[in-house]
Amino acid sequence: MLALAAELLRAGRPADAIAPLREASLLQPSNAVIQHDLGLACLEVGLVADAVAALRQAVASEPRFADAHFRLGIALEKLGDIGGAIVAYDRATELLPSLTEAWFRAGALVYTLGHRDEAIGCFRRAAETGPKTPFGRLGKARALLTEDRDQEAEKVLRKTLAVDPTNALAHDLLGNLLSELGRFDEARACFERAIAIAPLLAGSYYDLVRCRPVTATTPA
Repeated sequence: MLALAAELLRAGRPADAIAPLREASLLQPSNAVIQHDLGLACLEVGLVADAVAALRQAVASEPRFADAHFRLGIALEKLGDIGGAIVAYDRATELLPSLTEAWFRAGALVYTLGHRDEAIGCFRRAAETGPKTPFGRLGKARALLTEDRDQEAEKVLRKTLAVDPTNALAHDLLGNLLSELGRFDEARACFERAIAIAPLLAGSYYDLVRCRPVTATTPA
């Protein structure tokens, strides 16, 4: 069952891997790797509650399983459990300080809660642990933006997009920055590009509408 599940996951078929992973988890419910893989497969197909259940079992069976804590954080974030997600990311980075994406995600969440200095710290750790990775570059940009260093942030984001033009989050961040600076045409182009790359990036739709020109014929 595990061999079949592994083959299906390698083939990019997480939905088909769920059944054999569920069977394997019933035979070995304390096997953290099986629970992690089941949680990851469920997460990839949108079965978020099932993913949380499996990943909770994984970290209960192996409390030092850093990647399981990280994936649990993503699943809880998708469920809207911001506090739980932050705790999971904190535990993941405590166990594996090089988890760049976990630092970035934690920073984004604590920022939404109004903890500016803590967010900057997380973004800086993301930049330090993965300076050449997408989330490391985004972490550097987010730290600069949070510190109101807009010109420097724009340079970082444009450099990021020069290296990785398909980075939807970078397009979205740059769009928000340009919108705040009143450069609405450039901002709209960024949001449209973000949506084209990642249609499920919901915030970009709102941002696109928000920065449209308002005329006498614009509906209220």
